[in-house]
Amino acid sequence: MSVDQRRHRRYPRRLSVELAGAQLHTTNLSVGGMQVEIPAMRYAGLRAVIGTATPEWRIQLPGQPVPLIVTGDIRYADPVDDAYLAGVAFGHWHAYGEDRWREFIATLDNGTD
Repeated sequence: MSVDQRRHRRYPRRLSVELAGAQLHTTNLSVGGMQVEIPAMRYAGLRAVIGTATPEWRIQLPGQPVPLIVTGDIRYADPVDDAYLAGVAFGHWHAYGEDRWREFIATLDNGTD
């Protein structure tokens, strides 16, 4: 997808995320989603575990003791070297997760992270 077609600005950031018990990392973030690096040897297993369901992602923000929980569809997964870069579009947030996420993204926009 070209940058011009994207709804939200991307920010290169490495955050810890969990999907079905697997510890992963982001490569970039936006208000509406994230790109996650999934090791190639784990990709097929994770896809099998989540099946056709919309998976829950647990995102650990820096300095926050409780992760954010959000449903998110994997929109693409492109093989790169020994991993897949998977684009995740956010769905439903738990509790005040969306507010906390937007506040975090705003710090990136202001360069105050």
